[in-house]
Amino acid sequence: MELSVSHRVLPARSRTSWSRRRRTQSGAALVEFAIVAPIFFFILYALIVFGMALALKQSVTNAAAEGARSAVGLSGAAAEAQAESEARDRLGWLRPTQQAVLQVDATTATCGSGSGECITVVVSYPYQGNELVPPAPIINYLAPKTVASQAVVQIS
Repeated sequence: MELSVSHRVLPARSRTSWSRRRRTQSGAALVEFAIVAPIFFFILYALIVFGMALALKQSVTNAAAEGARSAVGLSGAAAEAQAESEARDRLGWLRPTQQAVLQVDATTATCGSGSGECITVVVSYPYQGNELVPPAPIINYLAPKTVASQAVVQIS
């Protein structure tokens, strides 16, 4: 007696119930994608917006510090001009329209201890209205109004 092996894995009844189940779920993946995709892309875009704002804050802080350091050894108006120039150079990656609204202020004064001259460099960027990446509606309320930093260095 020989055994014959059928190539069917599932009996006919199981196959029909499986195909019936597949037909009732048609389009479910599309509906799930339509619900999840906007949320996913909004979160991704929010990460990009906040990442760029953080990069700007870091650059503004660095520009103020480097501007103040570049004035070491100079005094008066020459120190202020050098500090402002260096701070603007550090933010050279901004577009020309963004550089136009950038505010850099360097002032020299006697240090608090009375021993020498100090320079104070303040770099300020009005973020609202000059965003690096166009914000989404909800993100716009969470964005900072101004990104600013200050550095003080004794120059003489």
